[in-house]
Amino acid sequence: MVDLSSAASSRPPLHCLPPPRGNVTFVAFDATGAPVLVSAGRADYVLTHSASASPPAAAQHRLAPLAAMAADARSLQHALRRAASPAAGRRAAALQAVPEYGVAATVHSLVLPALSALARNETLFAPRLRLWANPARCAAADSSCFFASLPSVAAAASATESVAGVAPQVWRRLAELWHGPASAFGAAAAPAAGGRPTLESLAAAMRPRLHASRHRTAALCRRLALAQCPRLLPFHFAAAVDEAAVFRSLPHRWLRHGRFWLISQVLRFVTAPSALVERRLRRARAAVRLEAHRPVLALHVRKGDACTHRGECRGLAPFMPHVERMVETRGYRSVFLATPSPEVIAETRRFPNITWLYRNLTPSLHDAMRAHRLVRIEDALLQGGLIDPVQEWQDALIDIYLMAESDGFVGAFSSSAARLAYSLMSAMRGGCTMPFVSLDMNWCFAYMRGGPNVVRRGRSHTALGARFANLTC
Repeated sequence: MVDLSSAASSRPPLHCLPPPRGNVTFVAFDATGAPVLVSAGRADYVLTHSASASPPAAAQHRLAPLAAMAADARSLQHALRRAASPAAGRRAAALQAVPEYGVAATVHSLVLPALSALARNETLFAPRLRLWANPARCAAADSSCFFASLPSVAAAASATESVAGVAPQVWRRLAELWHGPASAFGAAAAPAAGGRPTLESLAAAMRPRLHASRHRTAALCRRLALAQCPRLLPFHFAAAVDEAAVFRSLPHRWLRHGRFWLISQVLRFVTAPSALVERRLRRARAAVRLEAHRPVLALHVRKGDACTHRGECRGLAPFMPHVERMVETRGYRSVFLATPSPEVIAETRRFPNITWLYRNLTPSLHDAMRAHRLVRIEDALLQGGLIDPVQEWQDALIDIYLMAESDGFVGAFSSSAARLAYSLMSAMRGGCTMPFVSLDMNWCFAYMRGGPNVVRRGRSHTALGARFANLTC
């Protein structure tokens, strides 16, 4: 991805709303979704707005807070990269598995484990993937197939010397316990009603094996008298840990800019593209000629599994008043449209006054799911051969990266992909609040928790209606 943070520290990006002087309130959430104050300060802007205001002229010259924020971003990125480099004095940590949903929601599950490992001076290893993996295309079958951020257990097992204080032969035994045929990743989902396996039946098959692997790992470490037995993090890590305690163990300079800033910076680290994904990104960037059309407004119109799962089948029309207003008032020269829907792309012909940029679509995931009467993307992934998980993941990532490299955003923050794209857009610019409009709700991030303190619109803590009653983020 393009790194725009150094430019942000010397001059604000177009329309950047620099941070306020002084600290920003940092809020955590408990298991029920209730807020927990970690540190006090000014309101966290992105958490309390569904759209950004135009910055006052004076704010464009308020460089000191932005420079401090960019310096803190560099400090945090350096610390995260250092923690991800296995060292003899640093204990290893590994996730047993992660909840696998859509691409962005799966990525989001890595944030709290990464922060926990950083706070404890541990090296977090890339989690194994069950639904999104294809060992024939990437033997590691973990998140290192897509990202260059976290080291791979498979690489440690094939090393010639100790990694994080653990010998290669021990890593091989651990890999067998965690990922072998007898592990949770060897479990088969029993067919549910209708004759198809479901995510729920897979979770039920994996659960006892996850429990057994924890006991077997502890027994192996005792038997070998390992000085640094890797910490094995549970499947639903966010539900098993006190989030506020993790945050309070971090240096204040990484908390003083608020929850949105910190989460966004960790997402930037976690999603650093692998060499293969980076090559695809460069080709896609050149194909849409992003640089030649700046300033670019990103538009995300989600009409994939959201259409079948939650009935959110928005076309282009609801977004266009916001797009046209942003183009008129902020001077965007083009709009990058990220959508899985050829119907949405066809709608762009109704707006010839806009210079549209978009990628050529592969066969629609939504069409495949509709043809097989599947509701959730997870269920489609469980049907072997219906979609290529590696291709689908990479395509989703490329769209997210290109949106993040744009200069403003319009979409709906009920989508995990929209929230991830906007987080990266800000993080790549040192923390600038770039222009944004969300059609439905504020940006949020609460590890699949919900409730009126999490899912909000503007400053309101009231529920957003029946359609959002069960929404988590």
